[in-house]
Amino acid sequence: MIEIDKILSEMSISKDYEEKYQLLALLLTAIKSKRYKPTKQDKPMISDFIFGEFRRMTAEISETDSYKQKSLIFRYGDTLFLLVMEIHRSPAELTAENIALTKEFGALMEKELYLESKMEAMFAQEIISSTDVRDLLARLSETNDEYEKGLFYAGLLHYRNEHSRLIETSKSAISEYMKNELQRYTEEYDPENEDKTKSFEALCDACAYFIRDDIVPLLYKVLELGNNGLNMFAAITLLKLNKEVPEKTVAALAHDLIYADGFYCALKDAGKDELFPAELRDEVYLAKSDLVHWLTFPTELGKAPDEIEYIGKAEVKKETFFIFRFRFSIFLYLFIFISLFQHLNITIHIRHICIKTINSARIDTHIILRSFLSIICNLIIMNN
Repeated sequence: MIEIDKILSEMSISKDYEEKYQLLALLLTAIKSKRYKPTKQDKPMISDFIFGEFRRMTAEISETDSYKQKSLIFRYGDTLFLLVMEIHRSPAELTAENIALTKEFGALMEKELYLESKMEAMFAQEIISSTDVRDLLARLSETNDEYEKGLFYAGLLHYRNEHSRLIETSKSAISEYMKNELQRYTEEYDPENEDKTKSFEALCDACAYFIRDDIVPLLYKVLELGNNGLNMFAAITLLKLNKEVPEKTVAALAHDLIYADGFYCALKDAGKDELFPAELRDEVYLAKSDLVHWLTFPTELGKAPDEIEYIGKAEVKKETFFIFRFRFSIFLYLFIFISLFQHLNITIHIRHICIKTINSARIDTHIILRSFLSIICNLIIMNN
């Protein structure tokens, strides 16, 4: 049973917007899946919480210059908007004050998330003017916020199918900027600076779409830094450009569970999968790698699990179900890892059972695919 008052209390007092987002996402999932149906007594409590959060965030936004913090706040705000729609099925249920508050927060979001708003408007044009690109690059050149710079490269990747709308002078300007940034990141490489490293990774990935001759040697220099995250994106860009990837880099990525499966797929797409070590070209190893990589996402564990164990697999209607058990710190996760397996080309579908302790409150989320998977989960739990 979900103790809604405790959950809302946890979110209200927390200043960690990553944690608040995770808790809210779990609550929203429980409501959408009908595992929790807010009572008549719960709805006013949830509504007061939502609009109290909007007031708090509106005040906090003006106090931070960090683009990352603003992004975290607004991501949480986006999820609050979804919760509003679940609790208040009709706008008529909202007070004039609350409607005004949501509009104010939405306008603030568009204003403060300048980069996303600018890129969305820019790539909506049939022909993107050089003035728009120049203004954007000028802002990026002036800021020291590495998170914001990383969002620019992520945006270029997001709109990669719209790059044809850029005129040649704009493409050249972006390419020149990226070349200079690639050189700067390589010279200033700091593995302890997470935002800078993530931005560096996104840059290596985006370079494939704005290539020039003097970028390729810089990508090979990136491979000398010894960071497999950077290795992954630099190597994939080199593969897209039909360039060779050093054996040392191939071996490092193949033996790294976080990146092995993704790199194998990139090699296969390039028609070079024979470069991947034969002893690691194994369905269980690659499935485990894909799961570990997914778990490193910020929305999941945020890092590789401490332990992971292959339980077995089941064949159902031409699908191969891989089952893994893993542990991470104080969390206990029992994962059902499903892969559609064909010629070592793995398409992943994932569902899980998660038990997470949050102070005195406990949230139990259960996502079970089919009845037979429920039986498998019960057996795994009983055997432990």
